[in-house]
Amino acid sequence: MYALEPLERDVIGSFDKFAVQLSEEKPDQDIFEFDLTLWTLLKLLSANAPSQVSNHFSLPEDLVNKLASAPDSYLSQLASGVLLSFKLETDQMEVIDNLAGSYDSVICLKNVVDDFDAAYWLLLNKLASRNLDMAMQIFGVSSGLASSVAASSNSQLRSLSHRVVIRFSLRFDIGVLDQFLSAALADTTPILLKKIQQSLVWR
Repeated sequence: MYALEPLERDVIGSFDKFAVQLSEEKPDQDIFEFDLTLWTLLKLLSANAPSQVSNHFSLPEDLVNKLASAPDSYLSQLASGVLLSFKLETDQMEVIDNLAGSYDSVICLKNVVDDFDAAYWLLLNKLASRNLDMAMQIFGVSSGLASSVAASSNSQLRSLSHRVVIRFSLRFDIGVLDQFLSAALADTTPILLKKIQQSLVWR
């Protein structure tokens, strides 16, 4: 059996402690509502296009079916006001390069801007402007991306949402989701804590 080195134990212990602290943080309403929107979209996709969910998120068919039939109260528990449950799969350097280039400040008047994508960038901008390190943890993004978004204007970010399509994947192991959806436990706190632990950015 592999024995952890003292430094490894210290790092793991620190992240476990941080995960507990995050689980006890007062939820941010904007983060919670955005995360809940993502879970709701994933549930709708599971019900209407299960093959897409299986392929894109690498979820087994039985788990997709569980998610499709999960009550809305489950989605509210899965949604976090502390850490987004999904990670950005779009190439972060592509986003940084786009933000460094020129943009059309009146893009909203000329084109239909994806409100959902724009909401993601504007929320990241708001939180990264307030606390860069915390925004990196909440969104699971690099310091370079968080810094670039924090330094961008609202028009710049709305223009970005027209030029770059964002894609997401789960930030934690699908086994945790299966465990949660299958749980008959009155207290799902241990499962949700594991979800937070696996979602933390190790750097």
